[in-house]
Amino acid sequence: MSNQLAATFFVLRKPRQGKGAVFMTVTQEGSVVWLDIHGETAESARRQITHWLSKAPKSVREVRVVHGYHGGTVLQDMVRRELKHPRIATKMIALNPGETRVILK
Repeated sequence: MSNQLAATFFVLRKPRQGKGAVFMTVTQEGSVVWLDIHGETAESARRQITHWLSKAPKSVREVRVVHGYHGGTVLQDMVRRELKHPRIATKMIALNPGETRVILK
């Protein structure tokens, strides 16, 4: 286990029609950040991730996007095939099929 502390933040997202507010979980441990996009549409998730990457500190070197896979592969496909941003150096398939590793420049 790392000597560094992990910090978890909850980002309130705009409620979708007919649903209550949703919280995006952002967890950071050192230079790695986890973004949990469960329950989002592909377009909403793309906007959320792109916005977060645009504001991410330079000290963040890796983002682990938790998209899940049991409910379908729409989010997984969006992250792995369609997500583009100037900070993205490469994307890697994680050992967990519900997660994609995004290595930043």
